[in-house]
Amino acid sequence: MKQKCSNPKMSEILLEYASDYIGMGVTLEEKGHYLNSAIMAWNLSLFPEGEREKQKQATLKRLEELTPGSKNLEILKHNLAILIKKKLTQFPEIKELILNAEISIVDGKECLYVASTDLQETND
Repeated sequence: MKQKCSNPKMSEILLEYASDYIGMGVTLEEKGHYLNSAIMAWNLSLFPEGEREKQKQATLKRLEELTPGSKNLEILKHNLAILIKKKLTQFPEIKELILNAEISIVDGKECLYVASTDLQETND
């Protein structure tokens, strides 16, 4: 596995990308929900343009099956579109698939931990 010391950590990139969005949550649990939505959008942005919308619709359909009648799905759909556009605009060169992330409290401060893998290395 290659170490890329000159690149910022994925947690720093994710915070730059979605800290305002994640910060809309008041509790740690709410922030975790926003974090998961941001990760969903980030990972959807990695699909080729022609397949991205199809994957987004399939994801939303699965979520709708899990939470039938939820009004939050329309809001999520809107937020995903904004976040995908933001990722493609601000970080088009980063092809890291986010596998997992969590917010924890360490010494009274919120810390973000991210596990990711480089799609370019996996496809080589």
